[in-house]
Amino acid sequence: MVRKLCVAALLTCGIATAQSPNVPKPPCATPQSLAFKSVSIQPSRSSTNHSDTTTEGLYIQGATLRSLLQFVFSTTHTDGVPDWKRFDVTATIDPDDCCRWLKMSDAEQARALRPVLLDRFHLQWHYETRLLPGFALVVAKGGPKFQPAPRPVPEITQGGIRSIVSMKEFTESLSAAIGAPVLDQTGLTGTYRLDVPRPPYYGGRDVFIDASGHPVGGAVSPSVAIADELKPQLGLTLKYGAKVPVEFLVIDHIEPPAEN
Repeated sequence: MVRKLCVAALLTCGIATAQSPNVPKPPCATPQSLAFKSVSIQPSRSSTNHSDTTTEGLYIQGATLRSLLQFVFSTTHTDGVPDWKRFDVTATIDPDDCCRWLKMSDAEQARALRPVLLDRFHLQWHYETRLLPGFALVVAKGGPKFQPAPRPVPEITQGGIRSIVSMKEFTESLSAAIGAPVLDQTGLTGTYRLDVPRPPYYGGRDVFIDASGHPVGGAVSPSVAIADELKPQLGLTLKYGAKVPVEFLVIDHIEPPAEN
């Protein structure tokens, strides 16, 4: 029923825009201005984490508290998170908000859950920058093998990283792929067209280094493998041993959610 209403709202929104160009459009919702109509947070029986965004809202199954916080705050580095059981989260929007909901980015949609976490978990947090051991991205001998490009629009595909990006954006993609901090030390400014296959060992793990800078989860050094891809194609390489500033989400206070 909600889906039908949402489709109807989209059609109405489209017709009104097409037929009444002088009528002001309703402002796109921001995470702070769009509130979910209803949110259910229940203990989960699932042992795996899965999330889905639909025209009706968000559905998250089997989320650990850490993965839930990482999702809502768009981060991979957290500290002070208790080891609780998994949760299922169903967050439903009002059909009237469907047009605005679909205009929000994935990060904005996830961020809309922040007020819910504050209320249900009595969450208090702060951000903290810490230096962690990681990799430095540097220009290899012979110089870079790519040219400047004017359009800074990153595009991450399933087959690899094909982008027009700054070096800062590229190091962020590398960090997510290898699960360790990467610091840009190329000295290159501007934006560039890059094309490099995704590392073969990429497994989607969130982070290989804990809050104290120690490897977790059987971390391996990917420097040789990734350098094999980066050096011949881009003229770049990774060197381990850099101290990388990383922003952590630090939990100051949190309580189990009440039954709902």
